[in-house]
Amino acid sequence: MRKQVKHISVHQSSKVIALLYFLIALIICIPVSAVIFIYGDKTQAVGFLIAPFAYLVVSYILFSFVSWIYNRIANVFGGIEFTIETIDENKVEIKK
Repeated sequence: MRKQVKHISVHQSSKVIALLYFLIALIICIPVSAVIFIYGDKTQAVGFLIAPFAYLVVSYILFSFVSWIYNRIANVFGGIEFTIETIDENKVEIKK
């Protein structure tokens, strides 16, 4: 079954993407900041702790713009198409 994405919710999608980028940056920046704080410049370590918040804001703004553009293009040319297949759970074999 073919489906087509005709519209992307700008705020909701941007919020989710921004939070994902924030969490990934946080996971990376906390240990890096700790190492820099111990062995290097203290102000640079603080900068690494601020970076995830910058990612949050910038990724929200950029994905909002991309979603808005996508919605305009999808109205004219059609959206991204993908195929959905229904799988019978009784026939799925689990390999050990």
